[in-house]
Amino acid sequence: MVGLLILTQISVRANFVGDLLPGTVLVGLGIVTGVVTVTIAATAGISDSDQGLASGLLNTSQQVGSAVGLAILVAVSTARTNAIIASTGNSPIVKQAATTQGFQAALGIGAGFAAISVLIAALMIREQECHRGARTSA
Repeated sequence: MVGLLILTQISVRANFVGDLLPGTVLVGLGIVTGVVTVTIAATAGISDSDQGLASGLLNTSQQVGSAVGLAILVAVSTARTNAIIASTGNSPIVKQAATTQGFQAALGIGAGFAAISVLIAALMIREQECHRGARTSA
């Protein structure tokens, strides 16, 4: 989420090391940490005979969720870019600025998705259930 928020600050004249690298590194670390945590939470307390089913459902939901999320973000970016171009002109400089603002809007929405996900996880995963799952599988 923090990485996405950093990336919303990109500009037309952004450079890779100073403007893009910090955000993309944080996004990558967040994704890796999130995937491992979600996998552990989704399969904790599941009987050995149901582990394959739980893993399959998890992987399917991750794939579908990623596809739908990406489609939404591309639609937001494209709509924002086209709206700016339509209202300010079609010069190359306007196109660059509009594309950047479209990316900023999509990255901001992506950060909002991440914040909502954290909130849902905080409300849905209970510590007692995690401990019970750890004792069951041990």
